[in-house]
Amino acid sequence: MAHVAQLYCRIRLVGTDRQRDKTIAKSHLLPAMPNPQFQLDFQLSSPEDVPRKSTLLFEIRSAGKEVLALRRVTLQDLMAGMFD
Repeated sequence: MAHVAQLYCRIRLVGTDRQRDKTIAKSHLLPAMPNPQFQLDFQLSSPEDVPRKSTLLFEIRSAGKEVLALRRVTLQDLMAGMFD
């Protein structure tokens, strides 16, 4: 039987201090394919305590937990123009 490579997405919230580094969502394993689509919903329990300079870190990982790709975006950048 052939081995099918699998991927998952993990989203971490990285605060301005390392104590706030927390996994907030993790997908199920999906078969590896070009442009996989991960359906991840998440909610922060205390959003008022999260600084705008905190970063969302999106990681695509193999089933063996190897980081294959990652992107960072600060909450401030993500919400730019939202309240103008």
